[in-house]
Amino acid sequence: MTATLFSVSRRHTRAEVRRRCYFDLVSDREVIADHVGVEYVYALDVYHDALQALSDLRAEEDGSGDWAGWSLLLRDEGGAPMISIGL
Repeated sequence: MTATLFSVSRRHTRAEVRRRCYFDLVSDREVIADHVGVEYVYALDVYHDALQALSDLRAEEDGSGDWAGWSLLLRDEGGAPMISIGL
């Protein structure tokens, strides 16, 4: 007999809760606000997309330091900061 202790599945019996998150670029002098945002069901997807956005921005930088002093700020739908990551 085999016992299953944990079952990991993305199928839900309840209605999925979607949350909108916003990705702002912030410096000491300027904010480039995300007014559209992206809807997510899973919190890990938000952080995965944030890390991917950072990777993309860093890859586009030509070594000029254009993003020095900037951060990527993730906000929830109420505007509360979730995480800020320096570029």
